[in-house]
Amino acid sequence: MRQRGFKLGVSLALVGAAVGLGIGQPATAHAKSWLSGTTTHQLLTQPNGDANSPSLYATSVTTKKAYMWNLKHTKKIHNLNNYPKTSWYLVGTVTKPGKGVYYQVTTYDKKIKGLVWNKYLTAYSQKTPRNFKSAAAYTKFIQTDPSQKLTRAVLKVFPNVPLDFQLSKYTATRFDSFPTSISGYKNIVPVSTFSLDASDFKNIQGYTDEFNLDFSNKLYWYWQVTYGQPVAGRVAKLQEALTSQGWTAEKIASLDSSWRLGICLVENGQIAVVLAQTTK
Repeated sequence: MRQRGFKLGVSLALVGAAVGLGIGQPATAHAKSWLSGTTTHQLLTQPNGDANSPSLYATSVTTKKAYMWNLKHTKKIHNLNNYPKTSWYLVGTVTKPGKGVYYQVTTYDKKIKGLVWNKYLTAYSQKTPRNFKSAAAYTKFIQTDPSQKLTRAVLKVFPNVPLDFQLSKYTATRFDSFPTSISGYKNIVPVSTFSLDASDFKNIQGYTDEFNLDFSNKLYWYWQVTYGQPVAGRVAKLQEALTSQGWTAEKIASLDSSWRLGICLVENGQIAVVLAQTTK
């Protein structure tokens, strides 16, 4: 689900930062400024001018010294080696002749922001289970890819329930409406469609639901609008939603060996988690 009926807080707040950098405008600094001669591009707006969701990037550093600079590129402010698990929101790009492309990035809470050489970052994967040819390949992806932090945390909530590759591929085609059974599975429990309290959404900085859609209080929508944010708080909402439906930790721990878990969690993309029993 790429289009939204809201303007994400991080996007709105970063527009001001983008303007401050001179994004979308020729650099006007004096000749000695590093920004002199650069070409900048804002990546936060759709053609109609509405704020759009910034893409997520992960730290991908192979050297001991990989620095983030301030927005004017006059001071080194952070060593990216100290942020190996941080999710970075891409705000814009700055192209410097002879130096390459730099990304203007920020953390979700906007406490850290600056310019980073693009080779120090890698875009979050948008792969779904259907992009993999085997269960082993999908499992390795979940275990190792930076974009799968939420998936790894969700699996820990169901410690005795095996991840099912075929069921996961099925979830990649649906996000809201699930039947009670499909070929090979029965008693499907669409966990990601469980409801949350409306106050959970009001506590998201900058969140407004302009259209009051039917799915506006669903867990998967909460994960959509908090994409890239710290995993702990997002998993807490999973546990809250499970408990509200009678799926306590004790009940989950008591599930027999016929139960399976299907997961497709793409940050800022397809989101679905289901429990089901095999019919074999």
